[in-house]
Amino acid sequence: MVLEDMRDLLLASDSPDQFFKPIRTLPIVIFLLTSDVTILITSFVLPQYYNPLDYQRHPSLYATLLYLQITLWVLTVIADQLITRKHQKSQLSGFLEFNRKIMPCMRAFLITVTSCSILLLTSAAVAWDYCPREKETCSQFVPLTPAHYVQIILSLQTCILLPVCLAYSVRIHQFNASHPLPDILEGQMVYSLSRSLPAFEDVGIRETTDDTLLEKQAEAIHFLKEHNARLSRKILSLTDQLGRYSDANV
Repeated sequence: MVLEDMRDLLLASDSPDQFFKPIRTLPIVIFLLTSDVTILITSFVLPQYYNPLDYQRHPSLYATLLYLQITLWVLTVIADQLITRKHQKSQLSGFLEFNRKIMPCMRAFLITVTSCSILLLTSAAVAWDYCPREKETCSQFVPLTPAHYVQIILSLQTCILLPVCLAYSVRIHQFNASHPLPDILEGQMVYSLSRSLPAFEDVGIRETTDDTLLEKQAEAIHFLKEHNARLSRKILSLTDQLGRYSDANV
């Protein structure tokens, strides 16, 4: 069966909306970006009200900012797991190419926060050895206090996360608004009758590794199994309706 015949057969049995499942990750990304911006603002506001003489009763300013960054990292790990699960469900629904293309944005969230957390830990070790007090500069040549280094790193983190989150949100919104068909119906995957296993033709993708082919085969098989299950349920429903119609005419 050629691709066009398969497409017509599947679309004739199901409406296009039944194939589409939106990716609802925008609230997670918005929450993550809001948390990052809040921590950045806090790093600039908190030093104005912090009294270094209260260090015996309260955590130091530098430690407080590090605690906030650790909290953001934990939230990012949780958000990364939730987003990954939702995209995996979308892949199992047949939207393989879109999720493959948006994968760099997904990975950028955790990579950015983790990298900046490592920088903060490194700066904390340097500040511990070379900065006598929190309100004093660490070097006579560079007039920066430990809090300034935290502000610089957090600003860098926000400058990276902000465009990444916006780009991800725009692409997800466009995907959900367009209601596309699964890749197998859009011509992204083409079956060959000359092979026992399906072969795939990529559009815009140059990867030809065995892992890529096996992944696409698994996604296509899962999608077709779900479609067969829907067809079975419809056949049972039509058979039941036909039986009741026959009984009514007897």
